[in-house]
Amino acid sequence: TKILLILAVIIVLFFIARAIFLKIGLNERIRLAVGKFLSGLRMTFRIRNFRLFLFQTIAIWAIMVLMNYCCMKSLPSTENLSLYFAMVALFIGTIGWAIPSPGGMGTSHFFILQLFLLFGLNERTGLAYGVLVNGLTVLFTIAAGLSAIIVVQITRQARKYSKNKIKF
Repeated sequence: TKILLILAVIIVLFFIARAIFLKIGLNERIRLAVGKFLSGLRMTFRIRNFRLFLFQTIAIWAIMVLMNYCCMKSLPSTENLSLYFAMVALFIGTIGWAIPSPGGMGTSHFFILQLFLLFGLNERTGLAYGVLVNGLTVLFTIAAGLSAIIVVQITRQARKYSKNKIKF
């Protein structure tokens, strides 16, 4: 029932936002943005190796769920929560990440806090969990980005070296 309540709140917020956008004339902008989103979504199905793409996407989400679950197990006040709750927290936190905010900070923390309060959990626990998960996600993103930069540089150097190699 709590999940249904969350979904109901999201749906109501969607319709409120839609009414506001229609009222202030942003309807065309939204239609254009949705069109671009759908165009990008269609491009997803044109990927050469769609199975690999699908596998990697599922793997990323699975790793994120496991990270959320491990974070829950690391806090004494959330160690008894289930994997299902970790999934719900991930998806609610992701909605918070997707909402534009100044500096991109605060919305995911707020959404996770509200989720914890909705389930009757402690406010401090919700904030601690939100900061922990957000911090680990940011650190992982930075580490993955730096690793990708290094791999790309090494690959470029290897290609450059192989092109300049003299053949006898």
